[in-house]
Amino acid sequence: MAAQLGGNGIVVRSIPAIHTGDGPVSFIIEYAGHKLVFGGDTSPNIWFVKYSKDADFVIHEAFGSPEFFVTGYNQPPPDKNWPEQMSDFIKAGEWGPAFNAQNKMLDEHAKKYNLQDQDWRKQKPWYKPTQ
Repeated sequence: MAAQLGGNGIVVRSIPAIHTGDGPVSFIIEYAGHKLVFGGDTSPNIWFVKYSKDADFVIHEAFGSPEFFVTGYNQPPPDKNWPEQMSDFIKAGEWGPAFNAQNKMLDEHAKKYNLQDQDWRKQKPWYKPTQ
């Protein structure tokens, strides 16, 4: 989706983002021959990688570790009784290399809190276990 804003040559486009459920987007802003891609609060995904390759400036928001969410937000593990919030289209956009880069940290967190039985990564085609 693209929108011409204000008649001053700025073009804003959106691409899918992976957050909670369907609907979140990342933005591509083009002006005067330059391109900015802003991921926002999203997991690594194929659309961000695809549209950022030729960008002049890229911003991908950082996110906290699982430990931060437990200690900083007192966040419990996900409730398995909640309905799935993301469509298959959005879930298929996960970018495996970036997710796998977190495996050691996620494995340590799962072990510390005894969450190995809730490990969703093992069901993903891109999953590579740590050695």
